[in-house]
Amino acid sequence: MSDQSPFPFRGPAPDRDAVVLDQATTVSLAAWRAGLPPQWLPPAFRDTGLRTISVRRRDVFALAEEAHTPVGAVHTYVAAAAWGSASGREVSRRLRAFTDVEAVARKLAAVTGILAADGTSDAFAALLHGDQRIAHLGPAFGTKFLYFAGYRRVPSGPQPLILDKNTGIAVQRLTGHRCPYVQVSTDDYLNYLQVLHRWAKAWGECEPDVVERAAFDIGKASRLAVSVLTGVPGS
Repeated sequence: MSDQSPFPFRGPAPDRDAVVLDQATTVSLAAWRAGLPPQWLPPAFRDTGLRTISVRRRDVFALAEEAHTPVGAVHTYVAAAAWGSASGREVSRRLRAFTDVEAVARKLAAVTGILAADGTSDAFAALLHGDQRIAHLGPAFGTKFLYFAGYRRVPSGPQPLILDKNTGIAVQRLTGHRCPYVQVSTDDYLNYLQVLHRWAKAWGECEPDVVERAAFDIGKASRLAVSVLTGVPGS
C-alpha cells in the first residue's frame, strides 16, 4: 500500500483521554474464568463477586507495565483480548491460543523484549511470522498485544497500533488502496503504520492511536457516512 492521498479528516483531533484511553468494553467473566487457571487471569478478572467488569484501554496499559514478565504478558494479552472481543463464541476463539499457557507466556514476554530492544517491525515479524508465533493468534489480536505492550516503549521507528478488520477497511476507504488485515506481511503492517502516523502528524501532531481509534469507527460506518463526514468520495 503506497499512499499519497489527501488528509481525510475535518476539524481538530479528539481528546485522547476521552476517546482512546477511556474506550471501554463490558466483559463477561465466566468464559475467561472457565478457560484459564486463576493465576493467568488479570487480578480484576478473579473477583468472584463480579459477573462482569468494564475494561478500558488505560486498564490494559496498566497491566502492560509488567508485560516483560511471562505472567504480566499473559495478563496483558488476556485483558487486551477481552477488551477487544464480543462475548460468546468470540471469547472461545481467543482462548484457543492457550493450549500451552506457559509456552504462550514465554513467547509474549519475549515479544515485549523485542519491542523494547528492536522496535515494532521486528516484534511484529517475530510474533506473526517468526520464532514467537502463537497458533490461533492472528494480526487483529497480535497487534492488540503489540500496541499495549509497546506503545511509547519502542526505541525508534513507528509506534505499534491495532490493525483489525475495521481499521483496515477504513484505510482502504480513505486512501483507495488495498490494506490487508487478514494475511498481513511485515511490510503491509509497516505501510499501514506509516499512513496512520502521517495522518497523526497532519492532524495537529496528535497521538497515532487517536487516528487508529477514529479509523476503527470509520471502518464500521457506511460508505455514505464516510463520504459525507470526511469528504472522501464513496465507492
